[in-house]
Amino acid sequence: MPQQTSISESRCPQCNAKLDTIADPTAPDARFKPGDYVVCIECGIILILSADLSPRPPSGAEWHAVICNRELFVSLKKLQLKVLSFIQWQKQQKPPLKP
Repeated sequence: MPQQTSISESRCPQCNAKLDTIADPTAPDARFKPGDYVVCIECGIILILSADLSPRPPSGAEWHAVICNRELFVSLKKLQLKVLSFIQWQKQQKPPLKP
């Protein structure tokens, strides 16, 4: 199981999900730092960690840097696709609501 890092509680700017923990399932001993990218587990939006490790949307300049770095762009999109696949799988596991 990946190491989880507690962060100051904030909200996803896209879906308003509570964000209070970050983890990297591909690197169990990951140490997060400002400027690292993360993906919201509820909606799949790509965010960047601020100085206090709170997730926020990337600025235009930060997006430009991602787009200009093919390796970073591809790795972020792969991570986002994995999260979106997980979200879809999770939705399928929930029993249908009864009327």
